[in-house]
Amino acid sequence: MMAVDDVPVLPEESQTQHWQPLSDEEVTRILLQNAYSFLAKSVPGMARYDGTQVESNPICEDRFIHGKFPAPWGKGAPWMA
Repeated sequence: MMAVDDVPVLPEESQTQHWQPLSDEEVTRILLQNAYSFLAKSVPGMARYDGTQVESNPICEDRFIHGKFPAPWGKGAPWMA
């Protein structure tokens, strides 16, 4: 069924589906699954940086890079991204 503005209307059963919240332990387990931590001693004001990758579907196609690069303006301290 389509609404007047052509936005699909979901069947009632999909709107009433209830999801159980995850426990703190389950959230921690998921976040730690692909976690990383790197020392950053050569970047002023930083000792380390941490991150994780959480997929939204079973095969995560996302990619990321991280690292130090020269300050984009002047001769300032290096940046991390």
